[in-house]
Amino acid sequence: MKTYIQDLKDITDSREMLESKPHFFLAWFTYILIGIFVVFLIWAYYGQIDDYVKAIGTVRPGEKISTIRNIVAGKVDKVNFDQGMRVREGDVLYTIEVDGLLSEKEKLEEKINILETENRNLLKLKKSVLENKNLFDNDNIDEVDFYNRYRKYETDRLVSVEQYESQRIEIAQFENESSVNLKFSQSRIEQEKGKLGKYKLLERSIEENKNLFDPKDIEFYNQYVEYEMNVKQLEMQKKQKTDNYNKLKKLFEVGGISQKDLEDAKNQMEQAVMDLDKYKNEYVLNIKSNIRQTNQNIEEIAATIEKLSSVAQMYDGKLIDKELILEKMKFDMLVQIDAELTANKSNLDNAKVSLRNIEINIDNSSVRAPIDGIVNVYLEINKGDFLQGALEIATIVPDVSTEYKVQLMVPNESIAEVDMGQKIKYHFHALPFTEYGEVEGIVQKISNDSRIDSETGISYYVVEATLEDTKMESYKGDIKEIKAGMVCDAQIVTKSRSILRWLLEKINLRD
Repeated sequence: MKTYIQDLKDITDSREMLESKPHFFLAWFTYILIGIFVVFLIWAYYGQIDDYVKAIGTVRPGEKISTIRNIVAGKVDKVNFDQGMRVREGDVLYTIEVDGLLSEKEKLEEKINILETENRNLLKLKKSVLENKNLFDNDNIDEVDFYNRYRKYETDRLVSVEQYESQRIEIAQFENESSVNLKFSQSRIEQEKGKLGKYKLLERSIEENKNLFDPKDIEFYNQYVEYEMNVKQLEMQKKQKTDNYNKLKKLFEVGGISQKDLEDAKNQMEQAVMDLDKYKNEYVLNIKSNIRQTNQNIEEIAATIEKLSSVAQMYDGKLIDKELILEKMKFDMLVQIDAELTANKSNLDNAKVSLRNIEINIDNSSVRAPIDGIVNVYLEINKGDFLQGALEIATIVPDVSTEYKVQLMVPNESIAEVDMGQKIKYHFHALPFTEYGEVEGIVQKISNDSRIDSETGISYYVVEATLEDTKMESYKGDIKEIKAGMVCDAQIVTKSRSILRWLLEKINLRD
């Protein structure tokens, strides 16, 4: 190494100053830092940073997916679809056996035909009754029953007329008999009342020992005369027996007769007294008995008269006029026909509704594709399988050329920051962000009410958004299509601000 020796007097201040300057690299480094800082400030001032809400989304077709559900329960007849098969609107996917439905349809059509025929005949029967003329054709098999029915109606009317005449005669005979019986009973009661008065007068005559009857009233006048004669005869016998007893008593006292003869005379005297009293008492009792019997007869006859009068009043006016009977029969027949028409109309309406339902079921037994799209099978079916109604079989996903949309599930706590028209960034799970990047969209719809996940219990809102691209390209140049059903993480941009402002807020230099 060569040593350089310099004389002290050759050294000056300017030289020292020159030799004391920093290295040129340090200056350039400083300039570079300043430049970087200036560029950073410019970038931070003009650069934007986004605030966003995170959500989970699912890609759905722009047109709604159509769900294929089995409507008619029955056995599968034909199957015309497979998983992933492309179908067009109206294509038959599968059919259900309809033999039973066709048989039931035939029975209902026959029933409807019968009911309609019966309704026509009922209307014709009503017209026949109103016009009093049989309008049916006995040779027409559809009308023969109603032809006979109207004939029966006419026969019943004739029978009713005959019954009316018979009843009229019977009532007339009864009224005549009742009138005769009533007059006879009235005559009898007058007779009994007359007898009652005479019996009472006879009783008074006996009490007063005087014949109070008019000699013209031979029967009762003679009865009292007979009574009086019998009494006098018995009194004479009594007097004779008494006188005889008194004589014999005197003879007995002088010893002219025996004790026995005296007692016999006494017994005869007493018997004569008893016979007289007995006759009087029995005669009076007989009169009283006749009075009671006559009163009873009067009551019975009065009851008979009252009964005859009430029966006569009951039948008085009960005989309905013949024309009224015929009109009543006609009215009853018309009411019956109207009731049958009402019932038939109800049965006919029910049968037509049932037929319409069966026709709908027959039509629904051929399950068709409602839209163009791809078949996504939920349940594999084969010929002969029995399917229940409302069973979900498959879905029809619209063609990929259809515009897609994304359904997002936004948490309840974040929905207040989401608004219409906000930008969204999608990161698909099947297409990694590091390789394929992201796709953007716009918020289009926000649900009015929240939903609750039945499994997790988390509340969320459904937000519908657009999807700007249906294809994504990786940095390697691979192009992938976005498909319906893909899941993505969505970032809904709620607001944007400069990076500089964001930094100042973070270090609390700006509110």
